[in-house]
Amino acid sequence: MPMPVPMWLTDDVLLLQWPGPPSEPTLQAVHQTAHRLRKMEWLADVTAAYTAVSVHGVGHPADPATVVAACMAAVQDAAQAHLNLAHRHWQIPVVYDGEDLANVAATLGLTTAEVVERHQAQRL
Repeated sequence: MPMPVPMWLTDDVLLLQWPGPPSEPTLQAVHQTAHRLRKMEWLADVTAAYTAVSVHGVGHPADPATVVAACMAAVQDAAQAHLNLAHRHWQIPVVYDGEDLANVAATLGLTTAEVVERHQAQRL
């Protein structure tokens, strides 16, 4: 797994960007890293995306290089950990009789049955 590239977006927002397109291994690395970063009390917020983690409100008194080093250490820790997110799935009940179903189908040029079929086929 390639390492992310740290980039300062503002004085107190650091972005850790993994190279390449979204993939399951990258998504797991992102979420494992975010999980560890959220334990750092000197961070105001941590946001995970498909290929990046943004670290907000860096209130650490150290210089930017020290902040980057601490965040990259979390990346390394996450890479070595056995936090397995592949088996964390949630079931969300869905009812396909809402007012907007016909509108969604018309917008997509599908029948309502096709919208339901496609929605049920998606698994992230």
